[in-house]
Amino acid sequence: KKEPPAKLLHGAFSLATGQMSRALKLLTVLALAMISRAFNIEEEEMDFPALLDNMDLSRDGTLHWHEVKVSEGFKDLPEDVQTKFEKAFRKADQDSDAVLVLDEFKVFYGKTKKIMAKRDLKLANEARARLKAEQQAAKRTEL
Repeated sequence: KKEPPAKLLHGAFSLATGQMSRALKLLTVLALAMISRAFNIEEEEMDFPALLDNMDLSRDGTLHWHEVKVSEGFKDLPEDVQTKFEKAFRKADQDSDAVLVLDEFKVFYGKTKKIMAKRDLKLANEARARLKAEQQAAKRTEL
């Protein structure tokens, strides 16, 4: 019997994160999100409770902003993306209690996916523009 992609990814994620530090777990969560985008895994197939659990440093079943902010994966993001993540966190916090429960976490996750997709597109467009400029400069020097 063939397992659905989300179930396989969750199984691999669970095995891989068993002995990892929190920083590595978050990086794995981010990698899992990238893999899910690459394979077009729908959000309803994602194991959100496991994702939330791996980011929940306080073990209270919720996600606090500081738990996102102190993570290694977050620290590596550019400042403008960090600011967008913070805004997404606040928007996802529907009852304004400064923590995300599972349903709010799903909203936050969706918003961060969109932020990263827009950033990826921007970076790709910038790289294309640089390449085009380099190609044009090379043609001019050939003439």
